[in-house]
Amino acid sequence: MLDGFAWAHLYVEDAEYWRTWHEKYLGLGTSGIYRDTDTLSYALQNGAVLFLVSQALTNHSPVAHYLNSHPPGVADIAFRVGNLDTARRHIERAGVHVIPSPLAAGGYTLQSPLGVTHSLIEGFASLPPGYTPLPGRTGPRFDAIDHIVLNVETSALEPVSQWYGRVFGLASNRYFEVRTDSSALKSKVLVNPTETVRLPLNEPLTPNSQIQEFLDVNRGAGVQHIALRTGDILGSVEHLRARGLHFLGVPASYYDCLSGRNDLEGIDPDHLHDLGILVDRDEAGGQLLQIFTKTIFAEPTLFYEVIER
Repeated sequence: MLDGFAWAHLYVEDAEYWRTWHEKYLGLGTSGIYRDTDTLSYALQNGAVLFLVSQALTNHSPVAHYLNSHPPGVADIAFRVGNLDTARRHIERAGVHVIPSPLAAGGYTLQSPLGVTHSLIEGFASLPPGYTPLPGRTGPRFDAIDHIVLNVETSALEPVSQWYGRVFGLASNRYFEVRTDSSALKSKVLVNPTETVRLPLNEPLTPNSQIQEFLDVNRGAGVQHIALRTGDILGSVEHLRARGLHFLGVPASYYDCLSGRNDLEGIDPDHLHDLGILVDRDEAGGQLLQIFTKTIFAEPTLFYEVIER
């Protein structure tokens, strides 16, 4: 039913500040603006990646309602669908109420069990309906939103997975647990049949888990990070570092181990070390390269990932 991600929508206190931040550090260009009595929104775009950034102008704005319960973050994950009416009927048969989208004319919105909404849009090209186009220059080109990771409360992983399966037809293609001395979590990756939508779900296994810290600060479940896919992660990270974007550090010992591996596919471990890029395997065993930014807000919640598959 879902064709792919349409956008991620951030609710913030100062849209102008975060518009400028994403332009400066991530290379997203301002491609549109939307304003009504209650809300100011900017559309930020790079390649097939689209973010919306909104602030409240009055207490009646949906942004104000969200920020009364959570710190700034991703409040809406929008999906592209082939037929909006068909999607709406399917979702309503699954027992979920659908309403006209408050900030994207012509679409629908539904509430997830995770404190975020999901907007649905048909025939989406570049801007959501109702936005006025603006010219904007961008930095290194991103291919798409690769995945969006959601953190869920203890014991919520299975019921939330079942909800996404019933409502959107997503299925799990990977399950794993991670345990260290300082943290533990379990994770399930939900995908649509074409794998153009990936929603990994994380649940904490210990009270000191990084996932539990997020849940405490966010005051509930929500979006932990957004991964942006590129076909040239080395060039993209070089460009982003030059723009001043700060990434998490990686211990030198990681690359000492990496230099002895013979399964790297044409990648110089020293180059990876210089840029702080990690190497992993995807669900099918293919190589993926990834790097994570530091959290972008004052609260330790949302961060970004750059990934090459």
